Amino acid sequence: VELYVSSYIFRSGSSWLYVVPWGIRHLLNFIKDNYGDPEIYITENGVSDNNGTLEDDHRVYFYKHYTNEVLKGK
Repeated sequence: VELYVSSYIFRSGSSWLYVVPWGIRHLLNFIKDNYGDPEIYITENGVSDNNGTLEDDHRVYFYKHYTNEVLKGK
């Protein structure tokens, strides 16, 4: 088994965690398609970093794109 990670998928501060904004839209669409319109509460969503500074461009990217993908859901 070979792991392929596209160049447009960003890494976080955790080695196992990737930033894949379209993934949340796909998940929300899957839930809608299979379970109708249940109420969904996203109670925690964030990204780790390991740079230890206040330069949060990575985190701004994360929230901007994840929020956009949630709004694009069905």
